[in-house]
Amino acid sequence: MGNTDLTYQLVRNKIIVFQKDKEMPVSVTAAITHEQDGSIKGKITNEKGEPVLGASVELVGQHKGAAANNLGEFTIAALKPGKYTLHVSGIGFETIVQEVTISDNQVLELSFQLKSNNNALNEVIVTGYSRQSKRDVTGAASTISADVVEQTPVTSVESVLEGRVAGVSVDGQGGPGSAQTVRIRGVGTLGNNDPLYVIDGVQIRMGIGNGSQNISNLLNTGEIESITILKDPSLIALYGSEGSNGVVVITTKTGKLGAPRLDYNTYIGVQEPKNLPSTITPQQQANALYNSYRNTNMAFPYESFYDTTGGSPILPDYIIEGSGTNNIGVKAGDPLANPSLYNYANYRILQANKAGTNWWKELFKPAMTQNQLTLSGANDKSNYAVTLGFLDDQGILLNSYFKRLSLRVNTQFKIKPWLKIGENVELSYSTQNSEGRSPTGDIAALYILSPLLPK
Repeated sequence: MGNTDLTYQLVRNKIIVFQKDKEMPVSVTAAITHEQDGSIKGKITNEKGEPVLGASVELVGQHKGAAANNLGEFTIAALKPGKYTLHVSGIGFETIVQEVTISDNQVLELSFQLKSNNNALNEVIVTGYSRQSKRDVTGAASTISADVVEQTPVTSVESVLEGRVAGVSVDGQGGPGSAQTVRIRGVGTLGNNDPLYVIDGVQIRMGIGNGSQNISNLLNTGEIESITILKDPSLIALYGSEGSNGVVVITTKTGKLGAPRLDYNTYIGVQEPKNLPSTITPQQQANALYNSYRNTNMAFPYESFYDTTGGSPILPDYIIEGSGTNNIGVKAGDPLANPSLYNYANYRILQANKAGTNWWKELFKPAMTQNQLTLSGANDKSNYAVTLGFLDDQGILLNSYFKRLSLRVNTQFKIKPWLKIGENVELSYSTQNSEGRSPTGDIAALYILSPLLPK
């Protein structure tokens, strides 16, 4: 355009030609610079070219998307020019992620072909003494993998099951190390409702019923490779009446092919009591007790403990208890509070704590430690895994604990192509001190302990 009176200007990838001695018209500039919304439309099919009803297309980070209709078609309108990331998915199909660019007033047409996702059907399920592909299992079975077990910082097998399997309920039964109640599809008998546990092919009845053992005393959760819960009659028929309450099949870890591997795993967790009951002061307790008798026109039986000469109970300074007294209260300077009279067996002189003791806070405290050492390995002729575990579970109740030392040896050696020799041995030693659900236990006693003690 050197020999003409024309010039040009590039605006939003468009070349505008106009006369040199005139400015570019404002209306033209506005029309070009104004962004026009674009859209995306397309079709989603499967590997056979059939439409995928209900497949979704989502714009990542834009809170926009669309679902395919019965023809597999979709449309996303009102899109500003720019780059977008599409997330195309459908139930039973692999997800497709694709980046696209939308320009002014563009209608971008796309087509997606989703591939079937068969991974879930290829999952292996242990149904007792054999392993089957999930596609071949027609009954109700649920599997918890080793990854899930490792990511669950708990101290018992029952806690791994809690909230993870449909139809399985887990109810805690007290302090650390106490057996928990596991029910598969509810209660089915007036007798023992505990499920049958099969650990590497060995049947063991675990739970709280008669004849059941506490699985926490036996098995370290770090030794578990997978857990399968069998709930369907077609799957538990192998075990006869023993499996009528459901079956929990546990497979322990074995060595992985490769060089010997030494793993050390430890974690420390904190359990903290929450929402402890509120308590009243000793004076409030004395007033409530005194008024309860006065309002019913009954004689107050604790005149020897509280001074009520002023018309209301006054807290004692000292409490005298023993076989020769009936827990009387005296003021400071009273001859009965003479320290020379003290005798632990039958005349104990205790200073009253008028501020009050919150027994709930005294008896409950934050508490858990678990350590595990594993040596494993395998080659074409041998497979071995040796696991040493130590658990020190300190309960939130004072002086409650559960300690377990466990050793599992799982080996297999190929002597001949037709002969394999090995063993699967579990040794464990455990000790515990915990409070169960008892109306006469330490926790129940907190409701009747006097807040006047100790000073």
